[in-house]
Amino acid sequence: MSQEKRQKTSKGKEKASYIKRTRASLTGAQKQEVCLKKLQKPTPKNKELAKEYDVSQGMISDILKESEKWLALKLDSYEASLKKTSQIKFSTS
Repeated sequence: MSQEKRQKTSKGKEKASYIKRTRASLTGAQKQEVCLKKLQKPTPKNKELAKEYDVSQGMISDILKESEKWLALKLDSYEASLKKTSQIKFSTS
């Protein structure tokens, strides 16, 4: 996703230039923190949480959809420090 930044050209017109946004990821502990914040105070909007953690609103929405998983996570576990979880695919052949 790109962010738009307005700049003036030499003729005085505004021109949109795009800043490439790097891919962001949160640890399991941070995702749990997002869910807890939303539970304690439903007032922070996803947009505000996204800005606080420097991620997209869609990522916040996805985290909140899986809030049961993140709230059940133990902070002292190995999974809490991971930024990415993957499922192991077994072949049946």
